[in-house]
Amino acid sequence: MVRAPTKTCPNLYRIIEDAELHLLAAFLKAKAFERLEWLKQYHIDLTDPDTRDAARIMFSAENKDRLKPLETEAARIIKISGKNGQFALEGLARTKLDSECTTNLLGQRDDLGRSLAAYIQQHMLFEAAGSVAQIREGFML
Repeated sequence: MVRAPTKTCPNLYRIIEDAELHLLAAFLKAKAFERLEWLKQYHIDLTDPDTRDAARIMFSAENKDRLKPLETEAARIIKISGKNGQFALEGLARTKLDSECTTNLLGQRDDLGRSLAAYIQQHMLFEAAGSVAQIREGFML
């Protein structure tokens, strides 16, 4: 049976297809994935226009178990790109970051870009936004 990677790893698929190239490359080079030796063979580079193609090849070639760490983090990023996550991220950015960092973070192209940028550049803020968003969702039940 052929594996349908878009079904088994939908969050990773969305990041590969929708994220800006420099954010995609930075995500795949994130500290969380430093120990994934197999990932290094795909030549992910911030300046290489073929990075998205390399990510697509990786996505199709690797099995679900290997992609699981990437999918897990991608799911967290997608969650923060939602309404509650963006509310929390924006509020925390405006109160905790200096004006230049806030402008850089909130000036990203879209919600996914803001979420990815926070994950890559302001990881503690990203974690805090995840906690706030989870609390907010609990109150909205």
